[in-house]
Amino acid sequence: MVRWLALVLGFLFLGTTCPGLSNAQNFDWQAYKGTTIRVIQNKGTSGLAIESLLPEFEKLAGIKVQYETYTEDQYRQKVLLELGAGTGGLDAFYTFAAQEGLKFWRSGWYEPLDQYLKNPRLTDPSFDLADISKVAVQGNIYDGKLTSLPIQQNTTMLYYRKDLF
Repeated sequence: MVRWLALVLGFLFLGTTCPGLSNAQNFDWQAYKGTTIRVIQNKGTSGLAIESLLPEFEKLAGIKVQYETYTEDQYRQKVLLELGAGTGGLDAFYTFAAQEGLKFWRSGWYEPLDQYLKNPRLTDPSFDLADISKVAVQGNIYDGKLTSLPIQQNTTMLYYRKDLF
């Protein structure tokens, strides 16, 4: 599972790094050509965005992606069931660190990503963690280890009419 996380990082960042694609000497998109990874996610806008990039990723990396999406309730049950069973059948999954992060970290279900991001052979060098909101990234760190990367950031706001409030 460990090496697949690096591939999934590339997969997730394909949308942000695709313009011009990397020509770095150490990074090889085809390093795991001919393999298959399994990714599951809940249905939603980020899932649709990722799904739309799958053909391009598969062509670029030579990796077949078995991509599954489920409604929110089904998704959460499936992830808990599979991670709890310890079968190792998931290479990557969507996680909401603010909701289940500490529980998943303490259960050993997260692989720290730091070592992958620092390895130029495993992460496209055009990816820059500083391009992601520092606050959003911080919410995915447990015991000093980066456990996941944000693919979206939500903000709650209150709008009101001053003359009525």
